[in-house]
Amino acid sequence: MALGAAVRAAAEGRGSLVVVAGPGGIGKSRLLASGREIAREAGHRVLGARCSELERSFPFGAVRQLFEPLLLGGDGAVGELFGGAAALAAPLFTAAEVGGEEDDDALFSRLHGLYWLVANLAAAGPVTMVVDDAHW
Repeated sequence: MALGAAVRAAAEGRGSLVVVAGPGGIGKSRLLASGREIAREAGHRVLGARCSELERSFPFGAVRQLFEPLLLGGDGAVGELFGGAAALAAPLFTAAEVGGEEDDDALFSRLHGLYWLVANLAAAGPVTMVVDDAHW
């Protein structure tokens, strides 16, 4: 199974991407739920988001769904996650920044910060991110 192989690869320090595609109603969401469980059982930190039409007009909506539970969890490691260049992503998680018009430089800065946020998170162990209905 591709999801199990991706989980094993992550445990070995090799990242991957799995795309599940098909017509509506065939069980893609259930398959992703199984993948999340496989990752949890393997000791991964699992982040999840489920997109809808609403995210089209809500900048970084899926990103906020992925990371806000972690950031609001209060486990004391949040400061470390935003260390270094990851600090550039911090404004994405404040209400004042969401939905604001940003120029290309600010957008690049936020994306660069997100890269380092994930890198900081992965430094502590394998991470699995699951985004259901990403086409929205």
